[in-house]
Amino acid sequence: MKLVVVLVLLPLIVALNVTIPIYFPLPAPLRFLALRTSSLLEKDLKDNETKLKIIVPSCAEDIPDDGYWIKLGYAEVPSYYVDPFGRSITIFQTDSLIAHNTMPEFIRNILVDEVFHLNSSTGAMAMNKDRKMSVTWIILMDAGYWDVEFVSELMAPVLESLSRVVQLDIKFEVRYTADATEDLGEDPTTYVDWSHGQITQLIVLTREIYYPDELVLPRLGSTLVYTLEEPLGDQDMIQILEKVTGQLFRVLGSPMVGPQSVHYKLDRMVIDQFGRQTYN
Repeated sequence: MKLVVVLVLLPLIVALNVTIPIYFPLPAPLRFLALRTSSLLEKDLKDNETKLKIIVPSCAEDIPDDGYWIKLGYAEVPSYYVDPFGRSITIFQTDSLIAHNTMPEFIRNILVDEVFHLNSSTGAMAMNKDRKMSVTWIILMDAGYWDVEFVSELMAPVLESLSRVVQLDIKFEVRYTADATEDLGEDPTTYVDWSHGQITQLIVLTREIYYPDELVLPRLGSTLVYTLEEPLGDQDMIQILEKVTGQLFRVLGSPMVGPQSVHYKLDRMVIDQFGRQTYN
C-alpha cells in the first residue's frame, strides 16, 4: 500500500496527512465517473487529514499489486463487496443509479462511510512520538514447551507489517507450573499487573478446559487460554499465534467494523494514528 505522508508541524503536536490511492480502471466513455467521484471526495474530505485519491490507470494491468482498486459490477440492489484477503472493492451499480446519474455519489458514500469510515474513529491507541511500544507476552503453561525461536520467526512478518503503525518490541516471560488453571483462579485478568502502562498478553497452555478462554482489554492487553489435548505441535503454535495476533490488533485499535482484510485493518490504523490523532 503506497501512502503519501506529509508532515505538518504545529505547536505541541505532530499531525500527518495521509493520502490513500484508489485505482479505478474504466473505459474512456465511463471515465467521467472517476472525475466526478474524485471531485466529490475532494470536497467532502477537504478538512479531513486523510485523502482518497482516485487514479485512472491506462489499463488494469497498470494497477500496483499493493494498491486499492475499484471494480464495477451490476446487481438489482445497490451494494458493494470488499475482498477479505486483498484490496479490491467491487461496487455494484443498478438501473436506478444509472438512470438518475448518481453513481459517483454512491461510490463516494461507499468509500468514505462504509469502507474507510473516515467520519468516525476506531478508537486506536495514541502512540508515542517515536512510535515504539513494548509488549510483554507472559506464557503460563503446565503442558508443552514454548519455542521462542520458532515463535519469533512466525511473528516476524506480522511485526514488519505493523511497523507502518508502530515498532513493537515483544518480550517473553515463560512460566512453567503444575496447574495453570489453578494459578489463574476464576478470573484470568487478576493474574496480570496491568498498571505498568505497557501492553501485556497472557497466554496460557494447559491440559484443562477453562472459561473464559479469551479476553481483550482495550489499550491494556489480552488473555488467551489454549487447551492442549495432545503435545504442543507446530500447528497448535500457529493457531495460538493467529489468536494472539488478532487480539493484539484489537488492543492496538484495529477496527471491529468494516472489511476484515488485514491490509484494510493496517491502513485504518495508519489513518487513525497519522491522519486523525496526535501523539502523547
